[in-house]
Amino acid sequence: MTAAYGTTMLELFGPLDAGDRLVRVGDRPVLGLGDSIRIEQLARGARQLEPQLFVLSDGATSDGAYAHAGEEFIYLLSGALTVWVGDDETYQLTRAGDALSFPSTMPHRWRNDARGETQLLWINTPPTF
Repeated sequence: MTAAYGTTMLELFGPLDAGDRLVRVGDRPVLGLGDSIRIEQLARGARQLEPQLFVLSDGATSDGAYAHAGEEFIYLLSGALTVWVGDDETYQLTRAGDALSFPSTMPHRWRNDARGETQLLWINTPPTF
């Protein structure tokens, strides 16, 4: 998405400095993708990783597979998520505390399988959004 421009979504929120180390719950930069996906930035000063809170509405999906440089880590806070990695790997995160990691270079896609909202801690390295 923003890689073609040599930047990330986080950098588009403005310059980063050491004073941005603490991100208070009410002060998180928020990216909304339609009505079904809300992404809250959990760090502003991080350069090597990108921790985010994903809040997915009922039925939210990635709308297809995508791949990019780096690694990903997903931690299920609530709800349920199915993640497809590569051509033949399928993972179901169904209990709070389930976690998944994989190389971002493998095509991956996901779907909220909960009857309601799913919340995830999602970490990318390097930052990609």
